[in-house]
This record gives sequence, structure tokens and C-alpha cells, in this order.
Amino acid sequence: MALRPYKMRFADLNRLRKILVIVVESGGGMLVDRLRLRYILSLRYRLGGLLNLKRKPANEGLVRIEGAKPIFTPSALRSLLERLGPTFIKLGQILSMRADLVGAELSNELSKLQSNAGPFPYETAREILKEELGQYPEELFKSFEKEPIAAASLAQVHRAFLKEGDEVAVKIQRPGIQKVIEQDIHILFFLAGLAERFLPEVRTYQPTRIVREFADWTLRELDFRAEGHNADRFRYIFKENTEINIPKIYWTYTATRVLTAGFSHGAKVTDLERIEAFGVDRKRLASIGVDAFFRQFFIAGFFHADPHPGNFFAMPDGGLCLHDFGMVGYLDESSRRELLSC
Repeated sequence: MALRPYKMRFADLNRLRKILVIVVESGGGMLVDRLRLRYILSLRYRLGGLLNLKRKPANEGLVRIEGAKPIFTPSALRSLLERLGPTFIKLGQILSMRADLVGAELSNELSKLQSNAGPFPYETAREILKEELGQYPEELFKSFEKEPIAAASLAQVHRAFLKEGDEVAVKIQRPGIQKVIEQDIHILFFLAGLAERFLPEVRTYQPTRIVREFADWTLRELDFRAEGHNADRFRYIFKENTEINIPKIYWTYTATRVLTAGFSHGAKVTDLERIEAFGVDRKRLASIGVDAFFRQFFIAGFFHADPHPGNFFAMPDGGLCLHDFGMVGYLDESSRRELLSC
């Protein structure tokens, strides 16, 4: 996919207009004006946005960039990103890990981002399995649950059993999501270019560079084979550690839009009630997690780059299970030495 910063394609204009309408409805008419984009909106929103600005409450608690006028409260920005859809939710989730860039309050609020996407129909999932693996689920598996156990903006997960008896989680990519994300990334490049041109206070943050890194990560994440290879590498890194569990990847049942991994009977690390029911020592669990990340950063130079609570499970035996390896990072030896010397 060729990404060209600053160039707005005709095919993207309708989506851009929808984005701007949501921004204006959320109280961001001032931002649309500063980016010189109000001409793209209908007359209703050109006028309505100005009225909306006048109705906005005082500036208390609004998100600020140093030297800039306030635009959104942290909770309003989170709601805006959720309304804008999966690409923007993913961007917000990544920014939530950069408290050094967005501040602690906004980082904490963005960590609450949730996808409003419901599950897509079983028949659609069934056809994707056929396209990717060559057979329907009833032909591939001993059993396959039609209702997903989890659904997110990029994919949903079904529980299944292989004919050999292994219990697995089958992750199936949401139909059409790649096209949606690629279009949004084109638009983000365009908006980043305008921000650097018209918002001098954000230039130091290099918006285009942020979008480029985000695009690289997100587009890689859409190829589930890459995630499978990352998981295999983590399994190798922790092969001697019995307290860290990395689900096995079943390559016969994995393709670009389908990932099949061993099923984990654990609890999210934020589900304290279930963890207590397991009888797990939470301090020991935290120690295991810290040791795991030290090993990733300082020994392996290969680390999990999407460390939100949904990707870490406490296991009934007291161990820690890591999930979702679509986003990973690398540290070369010199960078590791530099970190150790700090």
C-alpha cells in the first residue's frame, strides 16, 4: 500500500466529511476551523459548529497542548475516538501508553477506550474460514462455537476443538476492516500534514512521523501470520520459564485473516474477584510480570508493545499468560546497554 502524506484522494472525501461532522458534533469546530477544513462540511455543520462552540462550557479540565487553546476534555476525546471507529480507537490505545507525550490524565482516560463494534454474523465468519483455510468450520474442527467469546474492532474470537481434541481460540478478522483502516490512514496523513502547517504548537510532536509509525504497526497487525510468528518467538524466549504461558499457534489452521491458538482458561489481570477465586498470590503474579518484561527488554530485545490488561491473563496455577502479539517492538544491543546505564 503506497501511503502519500498530505495528498487527499477523491475517494476519501466522503469519509473525511463524516469524520469532520463527528468532530464538530463533539465540540471540535475550533479545530476544524484552524485546519481550514470547514469548507468540506455542509452549510448546516458550518453554521452549527459555530453555535456548538458558543454553547461549550468553560475551559476547566480541557485537553491542552503547551501553547495551544484547549479543545476537548479527556473523556470527550475518548468518546470522540470511539465514535470515529477502529482506526482511531487503535491510535488512542497506542497514545495511552505514551503518558510522556499526552500527560498522565489523558493517558489514563485513553486506556479505557473500548470498541463499540458488535460481533459479525456466524455465516460471515464461516465464509472467511472457507476463503482462508479452504474448508468450512464443520469440516475443519470437531466442534466450533457459533457465538464468539469476544469481539473487538479488528476481529472476533470463537472457541473450538480440533479433531485431535485440542481446545483452541480461533481469531477471525472483521470483514472489510483492512480497507477501512487503509482509508483512515490516508486521511490521518492528510490531517497530520495540515496540523504541521497550521498548528505551530504541535509541530514539535511531528504528527506525520507519529502517523507513519502508527500505520506501520497497524497494517502489520492485519496479517495474522505475522502475529503467529511473533507468538512463536515469545514461546522460544520463555521456553524455560514455567510461570509464563504463551499459547501455541496451530499453523494448519492459521492464515492472513485467521489465527488459531491454544485456549487459555485464565482471568484478566484486572479481574480481581476471579484471581482471588483461583487463590493466586497477586504479589507473586506482579513479580512474574515484571520479570517477563525485563527479560523482553534487556535480554531478548523483543517486547510486547500492546500491554493493556486484556492481553494478560492470570492462570489458575499462579502463572501469567500473554496474548495478542500483533504489536511488538525491538531493541538492539546498543539501545539495551543505554537503558541499563540509566
